[in-house]
Amino acid sequence: MKDNLLVFALILIASILFFSGCTDSTKNDFSEKDEAHAENASVVVTPRNEKIRLILVEGGDNIPSFGYSLKDSVTIKIDGKKLSDDNLTGNIGWEVGETLYIGGNPPVLEDVENNVDSLGIGDYLVTVIILETVVFEDDVQII
Repeated sequence: MKDNLLVFALILIASILFFSGCTDSTKNDFSEKDEAHAENASVVVTPRNEKIRLILVEGGDNIPSFGYSLKDSVTIKIDGKKLSDDNLTGNIGWEVGETLYIGGNPPVLEDVENNVDSLGIGDYLVTVIILETVVFEDDVQII
């Protein structure tokens, strides 16, 4: 009788572990498909004329045909403060090869280099987030 109970208990435990593993992997597969990420997207960030230049080099797997929406899909921060896209002239998306600039005091985001003043000498922490994925975060030094 004890042997039968032991065998039954082992089968029950193995079944529970097996089915809980199946449930978790299925859940993870669905959630990954439902959420868009900026897989393989890359940005080059460099100082230029006392401003910071950002170039979208690779769009990644989930870039829309018009580029990443600067209102909904892209967050650009300098020293932890989110920059507004209000100064951009007519851009609906950030496309591969397109350049954006950070400049002025207080810092603003601009798509025309001459429309923004210099930042001033110093180190600036720049963070670029596309589709909730941090694609760049590092200090940029203006000298």
